Amino acid sequence: MSDPGLAPPPTKSREPAVRVLVADLQADARLAVRRTLQQAGILSDEARTRDEVLERLATRSFDVVLLDERFLVGSVRPGLIDDPDPDMLLAVRELAPHAAVLLHEAPDARGEPDAPDSASVERSAGASRLVAAVRTQSELARRARVADRLRRENEMLGGEPQPRQAAAASPAMLSAMAMIRKTAVADVPVLLTGEHGTGKELLVRTLHDASRRRDQRLVFLKPAGLPQETIEAELFGVQHGTTERPGRIDLADGATLCIQEIAALPEPTQSRLLRFIETGEFQRCNGVETRKADVRLIATCSCELQHEADAGRFREDLLFRLSAMEVKVPPLRDRREDQLALAEHFLAEFAAKYERLGVRFSAGAVDAIRSHNWPGNVRELRHAVERGVLMTEGSELSADDLGLCRKSPAEALFGGDVVTLEEAERRLIERALQLSGGKVAKAAKQLGLSRSGLYRRLEKYSMDPQTTRDNA
Repeated sequence: MSDPGLAPPPTKSREPAVRVLVADLQADARLAVRRTLQQAGILSDEARTRDEVLERLATRSFDVVLLDERFLVGSVRPGLIDDPDPDMLLAVRELAPHAAVLLHEAPDARGEPDAPDSASVERSAGASRLVAAVRTQSELARRARVADRLRRENEMLGGEPQPRQAAAASPAMLSAMAMIRKTAVADVPVLLTGEHGTGKELLVRTLHDASRRRDQRLVFLKPAGLPQETIEAELFGVQHGTTERPGRIDLADGATLCIQEIAALPEPTQSRLLRFIETGEFQRCNGVETRKADVRLIATCSCELQHEADAGRFREDLLFRLSAMEVKVPPLRDRREDQLALAEHFLAEFAAKYERLGVRFSAGAVDAIRSHNWPGNVRELRHAVERGVLMTEGSELSADDLGLCRKSPAEALFGGDVVTLEEAERRLIERALQLSGGKVAKAAKQLGLSRSGLYRRLEKYSMDPQTTRDNA
């Protein structure tokens, strides 16, 4: 219970004020300690019972809890504590995980409290020693909070290792990189689309590095597979009474936020995100206060968002807002000029990692890299090179080491024949319809076409979806 007779301490600096909870059984002891702290410019509140201690910690924030150890071990004076609680310290730690606990030693207490996660100060210690102990413990608590925040931020900033510069010798990739440079200078949302493994994360980093926010952090959110409540908490943060946990938007204030595979956002979260894009305002989960943040948004997607919108799984207005600046990342099979450069980059990376310096690609491996269709794109290439470095026993990586001697999808479909482009397209459409059971929408998605695009080709080749399915 706060004492109205204690005036707020004078402000002596711009440093954050230290706030202490004085939890003591005796009123005169609480008053003496709080006056000592007040004279040193330290804010304080008080609690006289175990329930009051827990209530204060549940509703307010403290840097230090100065705790009478008799709350833990009882007293030789009957009736002073009716129910001593050896788990009191655990309860304090749970409610205030970042506060320092400073035990106030009582000369008449029985036994030694089991409090390995706390410091102590004698009740007979002078004012200067008490203030010094509080300041020391508050600084330790502050450092623990900073370390925890940095740990959480580092978890949010992660991503797969990627080459620091995109290999861009192919016309398709040069076009994508030119679009990246044009969009980097404006603080508008950007949508990066392309198949899984094409290197969209690398282009996110490239875009961020070319923007005016390059000196700020790049924060990632990967919502795929997470429940809606978790996604919203991670994106917008959470409010629990007076306790707050920041979200990705808080961490990206003044910087860049990338939402990977944005189609995985549930519809209610899409609505809240659209409002934030339009207004720069948001609310924490369970919170009522409207907050503002200055965030550059980048989204990635490996599926066709228009199909998701047509099916009612993605908001049309959010799609329009994102697709105004869309960069399509080409698959690796359309980037023949880039394949060997990327492979050489990954070879250098894994040769250093596994201490195989000097290893190189054989002529057969180079041919295999150039002729492979790379359905898994850059990610598949990276894994193949890592496998090769681990498998080779000499100084040269062979096609066998890379695992590229298996029959390719093209060989499985066409055998050893050389066919025209029209015949190849017809066979691919036929196979997709067989695998989809004659469902045009599903076959179109597998082929990377729109439904209308597939219908045009069916008409061109006089193909009937149901007949093709029945001939499977």
